[in-house]
Formats: sequence, C-alpha cells, structure tokens
Amino acid sequence: MYFLHAGVEQEYKRWKQIVGSDDPYNSDDTIGLHDVLAAHFLIVDYFAEKKHGIGGVGPRSLDLLHSALSRQFTGYGGASKWKGLYQHCATLMFGIIKNHTFHDANKRTALLAILFLLHRNRRIVTLPQKKLDGLMVRSPEIDCIATSSGTRDIRKNSKHLQGATMQTGQYVSSPISCEETPVIATTRLAR
Repeated sequence: MYFLHAGVEQEYKRWKQIVGSDDPYNSDDTIGLHDVLAAHFLIVDYFAEKKHGIGGVGPRSLDLLHSALSRQFTGYGGASKWKGLYQHCATLMFGIIKNHTFHDANKRTALLAILFLLHRNRRIVTLPQKKLDGLMVRSPEIDCIATSSGTRDIRKNSKHLQGATMQTGQYVSSPISCEETPVIATTRLAR
C-alpha cells in the first residue's frame, strides 16, 4: 500500500503491528481487521494531502474495532443473524459508525470498507454520489428508528445496497490490498 505522507504510513504500520498478523474476521463475504485499518489510514492520507484536518487518527480502542467487525458474525445456536454480502456490509457500516470506532472519519472509513468488500465480490455501486452520501448520513440515526441493535435498519440498508449494485467480471489490483479484485466501472456521480 502506498501513502503520500510518511507520518500517516508510520502510524498505519504502528497500528498494524499492534493488531498483529491474525485476522479472524476476513472471509469472502466479510471484511477483516487489516482492510478496515487500511481503509481508515487511506482516508486520513487523502485528507492530509488535501490539507483538511482530521479530528484524530486511528482507532479509539481495539475493543471498539473488534466489536464493529465481530457484528458480521453475530448469531445464535450456529445460525448467523446476517445472511450474505449485503447484510454483512450493512452491519459493518452500522458497527463502525455507531461504535465511533475511530477518532474521526468513521462514516468515510465505513463507506470505503464496504465499497472494498463489494468490489472484492465483483459488485459495484451504481448510486449517484448524493444518494450514497444520504445512505451514510442516515446511518447514525439508526437507533432512533429501530431497536438498539439496529436490526430493521440494517436489513433496510442491505436492500438499498443490493438494489444499488451491479456485478462486474473484470479484475484489477485493489487499492486497499494486493489481491486481485474486480474493476469498478466508471459511473456518472452527481456532485
């Protein structure tokens, strides 16, 4: 992974060393610890380049990060609560945003992480940027309209994501990891 700022890269490497090489959350339909950390530090690097301040860098605590990621595996008696890629994306988004996992840029990190997970699974988001922004802005209000676990809104958001993606078959290297992942097609985004 390439960073534009040595200080951001150094902090990323420090956190990567803190979390270690084990990543119990990574699977085909879920996103792992290292990918979410990479997404966060890529966001930080981007805003450092644009000379926009970030309120803080890195996770507020490893417990919050693990809590957000472990939501993808919630279940009881061997039955998973979240089924498939889109529900995993929605619960991950909920966990990162509601846990305030990072000091700053939680919504942006959640968005980049789910875009990567979709991308890795040959899905691209076709929503105009304003609608995608709306989905992310609405996410912090989840617990006002649903139970404390956000079940109803997570399922609703997963349906929005599913309806707003399409499959692609080409592969390129991912911007977050070095593995081969599908190409994100160019879409016209509203600004």
